[in-house]
Amino acid sequence: MTLFERKDVASKDLEALCAQRLRRARWPEQVKCPHCHSDEVTDIRQYMDVFQRYLCLACGRTFNDKTGTIFENSKISLSAWAEAAYLLTADQPVTVIAENVGVSYPTALRMVRELRKSSLLHTLEEVVREKRFRPWKRLGFESVE
Repeated sequence: MTLFERKDVASKDLEALCAQRLRRARWPEQVKCPHCHSDEVTDIRQYMDVFQRYLCLACGRTFNDKTGTIFENSKISLSAWAEAAYLLTADQPVTVIAENVGVSYPTALRMVRELRKSSLLHTLEEVVREKRFRPWKRLGFESVE
């Protein structure tokens, strides 16, 4: 059982929250094309029920919320990335991250390296605080706030 498998928050809701937070972190004012940086963008449709797909009217290319981020080709859910980000900011070792996220050690190590390079680390970690998760109690900590 991972830290985010809780009865009071459905996993789909958590994934939607992570996607929304990613969208706000990437484009605080207006969505821009990651290919040509134009703001002439229109929504096409949602996919996987939480991510938005866009069409750039300037260059004609399509993109989504994850295009150009460390999550772009990842099969790991955003909520798992958020959990890893939280544990990383709580100074947990890679072995603990791997165990709690439910991935292998090499995958957790790659996630940690990518998160450390990313400016989105604290954005994802804030999702945990927003939902008032208290996973550190399960890990034996008094508080990390």
